[in-house]
Order: sequence, then C-alpha cells, then structure tokens
Amino acid sequence: MTLQNASDSHNEEKWKHKIVRNWEKIVALSSQRRNQYSFLIVLMGLLEFGKFPRNQIGFLCNDPKLSFKFMGDTISVLVLLCVTAFMPIVVMWVTEYTCHARNCYDKETECNESRLKQVWFWYGHYTIGIVALVVGCNIMKVVVGEPRPHFFDTCQPLEAQNCTNEYIESYTCTNSIDSNWFIEDSSKSFPSSHSALSVFTSIFIGSYLQERMTDKTLLMKAWFQFLTSIWAVICSLSRIADHRHHWWDVLAGLIIGTITAILVVIFRVNLFRLERKTSSKRVKSDFIGNEQVACFDEKNYQSKKKLVNSAHNVDIPEDRELRDITVSWKE
Repeated sequence: MTLQNASDSHNEEKWKHKIVRNWEKIVALSSQRRNQYSFLIVLMGLLEFGKFPRNQIGFLCNDPKLSFKFMGDTISVLVLLCVTAFMPIVVMWVTEYTCHARNCYDKETECNESRLKQVWFWYGHYTIGIVALVVGCNIMKVVVGEPRPHFFDTCQPLEAQNCTNEYIESYTCTNSIDSNWFIEDSSKSFPSSHSALSVFTSIFIGSYLQERMTDKTLLMKAWFQFLTSIWAVICSLSRIADHRHHWWDVLAGLIIGTITAILVVIFRVNLFRLERKTSSKRVKSDFIGNEQVACFDEKNYQSKKKLVNSAHNVDIPEDRELRDITVSWKE
C-alpha cells in the first residue's frame, strides 16, 4: 500500500512538473512577441481614434451611391472579433488532441515537444498576422478616406444641402447627435476590414485543417473547410447588404486578407508542418503532416538494428555441418 501511494505521488509530481514546464515555455514564447504586439496595438489605436491626419475625399451632390440610410451591422464588430480570436485556437486545440498522438510531440522521441506549445506557436503567428492586417487596413482607410454608402445620412454635410450636380471637395459634417468617431468613420469605407479579417481566418483555418487533420476524416475535413469559407462569404456580403461598404471595398478587403493569410501560412507557420528534430545521420530533416509519417524513435531503431545484426551472427547447426564437410573435402 505504501509503495502504491509513493508511486501515485511520484506520478502526480511528474505531471505537475510537466505542466509548470509547459507554462514557462508559453510565457517565454509570449514575451518574445510582446514588443511586436505593443507596437502594432498602439499604432492601431492611434489610427482608429483619429490621432493621425485623415484624408478627405470630396463627393458629388446627390450621388446615389452615398445616399443610403444607415442600417447598422448584421455582423457586429464584437461578433467579428470573437470569431476571429477564438475560432482558430479552438479548432487547433481540438484537432491536435483528437487527431495526433501525444508521443509525436515528446522530447523523448526527438519530435517537436508538446501540443500546447505547438498550438500556441501557430496561434501567436496568427495573432500577429491579424493585428498587422488590421493596422494595414486602418492605414489605408485614413490615407484613402472614401465615403461610405450611408455618408449623407451619417455626416449630413452642410455643403450638400443646396447643391445640384456639383463636386464638393471640402465639407463640414453637421451631425450633432452621433459621436465624432462615428461621423469620421463614415469616411473610411476603403477597404473592408470585415472581409479582410474573415477571409484571413477562413484561409488560415482551412490550410491548418488540410495539413493537420488525418485522411480518415476526409469528409469532416471538407465540411469544416466549407463552413469556414461560408463564414468569409456571409461576412463579406453582409457589408454590401448593410450599405456599410461599396462592392469594390469588399473585393479589396478579400484580396488583402487572402494575400496576408498566404504569406503567414507559408512563411511564418511553414504550412503547419512539424519539423522532425533528430541527430541521426540516417534522417537529417523531414516533416510530419497528417500523421502519415510517424515520429522517429531513435532508440527503437537502434535496438531493432542490433537485433537484426545479432540474428545474422547466429551460428546455425546446419551451417556448421556444411562448413565441416567443406573443410574435410579440402583435406
């Protein structure tokens, strides 16, 4: 009974040590990106709250493309941020724990350590890509300054009250009900951040599922990839239906988000492939994907190699008799 308690206590201490070690690795990994996050977040805040001078594009009086009523957002900013932030981490976490064995990450097998650290590594690069994408879109919104389809209803420019078929280069908004941020946002139509973020998330998750989901779940893989694509399509089309963006704004957002996602997937997360780490001369470098290549166990390989060599060196009685006969013939 005492030995059993001692064994349970040892196993418990081992698990606690492993949890603490993985947490320390996560903290160290996050601290390396802290400066990058801080710079991008500060820049995003300055752009969003009008601390940089905004370009002001004029408008044509009674322009039908700018005469829509403000209808709100079918997919709000809060919903967009929640899906963008939580859907990738949930998908990666569930996939890694259900489709991949734990020994494919253990240091003892000389593979890429723990699932927790690997998922956090991918999610960290995903977050950097998202923040960089938001900052890039906000910079273009400030530089371009294109009016939204509900510009007349939100800004209520003074110069548009008594003009016909004239182009107004400089204007003054007279809306005193809504906030200054909301009024300034009516001149930030290009490009669509909703479409850029949704397609970025869709491509990132779709690429991850393509590489990391096993072939046994082919139909489920295709179904999940279809759902992520539907999210991007619905989110993008809703911006046109809500008269929050022109169609070319949504198209530009889709292109920008697609390019950013491809760059992150290829150059930052290496197509979600785990690089095999081994000192063996037999295998210098390889990649593990879809569990089609098992983790390389150097100790197991060496033991099997010794077993095969010893089998070749066994002195079989029939062989010994043949050698004796050969010697007698020579004599």
